[in-house]
Amino acid sequence: MYRGIKGIVFPGPEEPGEVAELGEFITAMEKERGVDPEITELVLMLESAKGFWNAALLTGASRG
Repeated sequence: MYRGIKGIVFPGPEEPGEVAELGEFITAMEKERGVDPEITELVLMLESAKGFWNAALLTGASRG
């Protein structure tokens, strides 16, 4: 959320709400710090069967 940060890795998400909440936080930090909106990438590291099962929902849970 500072200039120069390209992305954030989120290990182990299982529910879309987790991803949406983090996406909203990232958006708020970008705005607060004067970074262009939607410039910070959110990389999901799926680590559980539930995460893989919900993969399509997880990837659609945040902006971008």
